[in-house]
Amino acid sequence: RNDLSVILGKADQIAQSDDEEMAGHAAVIRQFGTDLLATAEKQRTIIDLLTGMQRPGTVDVVDAVEQAATDVSQRYPDATVRISTPGSIEAQGLPELQAAFVELLENALEHTESGDSAVDVELRIDGDDVLVRCTDDCPPIPEEEYRVLTGEREMTEVYHSTGLGLWLVYWAVDLSGGQVAFNRTADGNVITIQLPRAADDSV
Repeated sequence: RNDLSVILGKADQIAQSDDEEMAGHAAVIRQFGTDLLATAEKQRTIIDLLTGMQRPGTVDVVDAVEQAATDVSQRYPDATVRISTPGSIEAQGLPELQAAFVELLENALEHTESGDSAVDVELRIDGDDVLVRCTDDCPPIPEEEYRVLTGEREMTEVYHSTGLGLWLVYWAVDLSGGQVAFNRTADGNVITIQLPRAADDSV
């Protein structure tokens, strides 16, 4: 990670050159370096998640989703994340759930084909469960990737950044005592995260 940060810093310096060709090369270096850094950070998060001894606690799901939307909007300023919720909703889960929400939103916005990039997130309570439903108009998620997302396939071949992100979603939800469901529609993808409702959530 530190080496990549140095490379990105040097690329920024080269990008300021008056030589347009050199500046172009620097932009390519920065893009690939940024992608590699993102992959490394996801790997670190997954390792920490799998080797940590954390127990699920109370998570403000609305706050976590809203913070994830804020984080994503900084990378995709022209995109829209619409959040529908009846009010405050708390679930039992790990803090990494927020990172999982970021991954879902980024994955949708990164692959959307429409000019008006948008993701709809619906939060609701269903008995003893909290449901977070993400709907997008992206091309269908490849089968080998969504089977990683739902835990039907081990992470053996899908090692690129998107695959790692979906694996992070799976483990963050699974270790929180929840499940992930995936459905394809005529218009895109629907991913539903089911989490146990916090015992003191009276909404």
